[in-house]
Order: sequence, then structure tokens, then C-alpha cells
Amino acid sequence: MNWFWFFKLMHLGGIIMWIGPPLGAYWMYLRSFRRTSGNGQSNQLETIVERRVRGAFIGILLVEHIGFALLLLGMLGMLWAGDWVHLKLSWVQWKLCIVVAIFFPLEFFDIWWGQIAPQRAMRNDPGPGIGTELRRILNRYDLFVKISIPFLIPAWIVIFYLAVARPAWPPIW
Repeated sequence: MNWFWFFKLMHLGGIIMWIGPPLGAYWMYLRSFRRTSGNGQSNQLETIVERRVRGAFIGILLVEHIGFALLLLGMLGMLWAGDWVHLKLSWVQWKLCIVVAIFFPLEFFDIWWGQIAPQRAMRNDPGPGIGTELRRILNRYDLFVKISIPFLIPAWIVIFYLAVARPAWPPIW
């Protein structure tokens, strides 16, 4: 069995799981529930529905984070199967730097603010709507998403360019 291709398939599957579902879910579902009644306050039914949608979104984030783990395992597996010689390629070095400098920190905060903190707040406030603590966390997560998108999209474009074009950029190490 050629382990390199197995790990490459794992890597590509992880990319699809990491990028696809959460992006669509956030922009299509969560943003549609950011409506408020005429006085600027969410009514009780809206907060109940938003809580249920946010709870489902946490499950989608779990898929995203499993995908990120799979793509990292696939990447490490490809490096291992290639006897680590790919680390000498400058485009691989640049990809790794982008992953470490941009994706790791953003995913850390995404896991915390998008998954762990809301789940804890939902457990501490089992009511049907959205309490003060949960609202604070959700607002912080929404702000995090708005701030992170301008970093993620260019980083994804560069990563995909590096993977496809494999340019001879100057090596990093």
C-alpha cells in the first residue's frame, strides 16, 4: 500500500470537512437568525430559536475541528511517508509557516469561543432562551469570526496556490 496517497486523501478530506460545513452554516443559518424585533431587542421566540440553531452549529463546528485534525494528521502522514524530504521544498515550508502562524491560533480561539465556551454557558443556563453570559460569548464569537475572515481567506488562497503551483519561493529554513 502506498501510504503517501492514503495520507493525501486524508488530508484532502480534512480540508473539505474543515472549510465547507462551518462556512456555509455560519453565513446561511446563523446570520439569518440575527434579526431583532422593532425595538432592537430579540423577542423570546427568536432567542429560543437562536439557541437551538447555535446548539446545532456547535455540532457543525465539531465536524470542522475533526476536519482540521484530519488534515493535520494527513499532512504529517505525507511527510512521514515521504521520509520527511518534502520539508526541504520551499512551498511546503511556506505552507507550514502559514498553518502555524495563522491557522493554529485562529483554530484555538475558534474551538474555545465557538464550541467550548458556548457549551459551558448552555449547561450553566439551561433555560430555553439566551442568557446574559451566553449572549456575551456568542457576541464575542461573532466578532471573532468577522475579524478572522480577512486573515483566513487570503491564507487559504495562498495555501491553495502553494499546493497547486508549487512555486520556487525562497526557502524559510
